[in-house]
Amino acid sequence: MARGSQDDPRIGKVLAGRYSVIERIAGGAMGIVYRGERVGLGRVVAIKFLHATFAQSPDFLSRFEHEARAMSRLDHPNCVSVIDFGVDDTPYFVMDFVSGTTCTEMIERGPVEPRRAISLIRQVLAGLAHAHERGIIHRDVKPANIMVASATGAGEQVRILDFGLAKLIGVDMTLPSFVVGTPSYMSPEQASGGPVDARSDLYATVVVLFELLTGKKPFSADDPMQVMQKHVGAPLPSLGATLRGAAFSAELERVVRRGLAKDPNQRYQTPAELSAALAAVPEARGVRAPTPPDLGSATTQAAPRARPGRGGGLALGLVAAALLAGGGYVAWDRLGKPRLPVALGGADAAPAAQPSLAEADRLARRGDRDAAIRMLHELRRQEPGRADISRRLGALYFDKGWPVEGVAAYREALDHEPRLASDPRLLRDLVGALGAPDAAEKAHALLVLRVGPPALRELRAAARGDDRPEVRRRAKQIEDEIAAAAR
Repeated sequence: MARGSQDDPRIGKVLAGRYSVIERIAGGAMGIVYRGERVGLGRVVAIKFLHATFAQSPDFLSRFEHEARAMSRLDHPNCVSVIDFGVDDTPYFVMDFVSGTTCTEMIERGPVEPRRAISLIRQVLAGLAHAHERGIIHRDVKPANIMVASATGAGEQVRILDFGLAKLIGVDMTLPSFVVGTPSYMSPEQASGGPVDARSDLYATVVVLFELLTGKKPFSADDPMQVMQKHVGAPLPSLGATLRGAAFSAELERVVRRGLAKDPNQRYQTPAELSAALAAVPEARGVRAPTPPDLGSATTQAAPRARPGRGGGLALGLVAAALLAGGGYVAWDRLGKPRLPVALGGADAAPAAQPSLAEADRLARRGDRDAAIRMLHELRRQEPGRADISRRLGALYFDKGWPVEGVAAYREALDHEPRLASDPRLLRDLVGALGAPDAAEKAHALLVLRVGPPALRELRAAARGDDRPEVRRRAKQIEDEIAAAAR
């Protein structure tokens, strides 16, 4: 009997008469991945079921089919492409089965040797070039979506995961301030709700390179909105200033600085252009040179403006393709730059409404979550210690698919008002977070140590009926721990 078959009804199923589900291999905020096999051929595949919550919007299934067909057009050694797709209670993708190490796991072990990091990133760029040529923008390039495997006779091979899923699960791509992606890797235009094109993927790729080289992200903060604000307006630290004692060449520093320019027109315009620039730095040849002492932060020197030409024309074509495909909308000023929300640094954006809980709730109800979050942050700054503000932030973070931040906000709310332990939304979100790998332990501890018996009803329901095996297991474990503590 396959592992997990006793408590996972999907194990052993045959999808569309073609794919047998063998065992669960991973779970996350978006869905659960299983190892499967093509019936009759023995080919091993990965099957990703999206969580049922993503299929609740009326237009989701039609959008799912459209995006799945687009993703199935990917056919490149550095891309994990979609082989098949369908719906079995919830939508699923059938993909190439890839095993290896994610860049997240590599970074956890410390900075990566520069020559190796550049080699890996140039493979990422090759995969992105293939996707961009087909009008597909990833929108969520990050270390967790980059798998590194060892190919016989070919050394390390990069495979990019989850193409198109960030767009697919978007609630309303027409909202001016709707933000899709992971805050630590968002381009300034993405963080401020502007249109996203191929250059946003390149920005995120250089953030990954920065993290591989230094072991640290260029911008970090306790709150995701603060991280996004830094991407929009904060000076970029140099590689040498981030990893003290390391030597990086001036050429590599310049490539990173240009790759992370705030203005997309000042960045590299295509994956090929960025890849060529990386190939020319000394580190790509195994040469290390000391960083000049006068480099300082990246914003002290102007990045070179992209020259018009064939690359620029392709970028414009990709912008048009992205807008047509995504239906994006943003206000543009006379200089052709997106107007940024005031809270993220746009000087000519429309004045924000007077901060209040009622206005934040109104923004959240109309689907403008990012504006609601910004307003709640301002209220929290003005009135620290208010549990109702932290509780609303927690709910919005979960709505955005940020369970780590959501759990932290709920913990803050409980610190200020213990009676919120009975809040139905808080309980539902914390129990749901048991299925998110990066938030499960924190949610577990909060439910046991701070919530206690009020969570028992939600835990029992999850232990019996949640579609995620890890949630059922953890919910039962927490239920037993709370019951034992009460005796």
